[in-house]
Amino acid sequence: ATPKHSRHDSRVERLARCRAYTFFADIYSNQTNQTTPGLGRAVLKHVNTQLVYLWLRNWYAQGWDPVVLTTTDARNHRHYQTYASSVNKLPTVNPRAYEFACYIRWLAFAQRGGGTFTDYDFFRFSPRDAPSPESCSRGPLRSYRSFLPMLLFGNSSEVERLTRVFQTYQLQTSDTHHGIPHTSDMIIAIKNRDVIFGSGNIYPDPPVGRAPLHFSTHAKTVADRLCPESKTLDKFEWVRRTLMFIVKMSRRLWIVSDKSGASSTTAPPPPALEVDSEGMPVFEVDQILAHREANQNRRRVYEYLIKWKGYGPEHNSWEPESNIATPETLIEPYWTSVGGRPALSRTRRNQKPKSKPPTIPPKPKRRGPQVIGRKRQGTDR
Repeated sequence: ATPKHSRHDSRVERLARCRAYTFFADIYSNQTNQTTPGLGRAVLKHVNTQLVYLWLRNWYAQGWDPVVLTTTDARNHRHYQTYASSVNKLPTVNPRAYEFACYIRWLAFAQRGGGTFTDYDFFRFSPRDAPSPESCSRGPLRSYRSFLPMLLFGNSSEVERLTRVFQTYQLQTSDTHHGIPHTSDMIIAIKNRDVIFGSGNIYPDPPVGRAPLHFSTHAKTVADRLCPESKTLDKFEWVRRTLMFIVKMSRRLWIVSDKSGASSTTAPPPPALEVDSEGMPVFEVDQILAHREANQNRRRVYEYLIKWKGYGPEHNSWEPESNIATPETLIEPYWTSVGGRPALSRTRRNQKPKSKPPTIPPKPKRRGPQVIGRKRQGTDR
């Protein structure tokens, strides 16, 4: 699944985006909720589905082309049967369906050709971190020290090598959890990181303000301990409220310093002012540059070319009046400056039919007397 592109996005902009993958499997029909007691299985599936949608919107807003992988992508891999048979033998204390999905997501990632992979509870906030077309993660496997392997970059052959590490892993005596045999793809990746990543491909964590946030199950457990109100929230609602708070407070974190330590006058583009009820960022309008007519829900409306505050002209976009929060302070002054708002042209559906002059029926031709209902004599027709 991919987010729908706006019809105003240019083809060049879509091609310039780098792919970011995540994996989602419907494993919640037979799994109970372990983080928020009281939620049923159907509600748990809904919560994680909404979290995936939030991930799609967030990564697309940060300049990526997000794609959700499924078990179908993993089954299309040529080594799926042998791989699935091997990883199913590895012990775990987690639900078997959950752990199996964690293993096969790497097959799905390799099947799509590699790139950038992340869990769907990773969120980004720095527009300056948007990738360029030259850095779409087609090299060796790379990751960050604290995000291994939840955030990973690499080409298809490197991801294939990662799957072989999972498939051929030999259980060790230390692979236990409270005395019960247990391992996972994360444990195996951390234990074999020198073999998987080599030297120099595990980076230090990004600085505050540029690092993505990981809303893991462990983080939810810690939040429940620190904030009693968090216990009443499911994971999606907890993530959504946390994102709203971070976006509002992150305006204070956008400080760029030069080598001398003094603040630079050329700051990066500011983050969104806030987020709406669906988790979408709200940005500040700098200026309305132009207008045009467009069709919206079978109605003619005006769209405005918006220059966003803190962003360059390459980010200008056409927006309908319904997307502008304060039209009285932005749109009305614009119309005053251009000489007034002209009337909208009618669509063909709304146009009244042109009146035609009345037609005068022709005079009937005179005919001789006719007999109706009886056959004329002297003819067979």
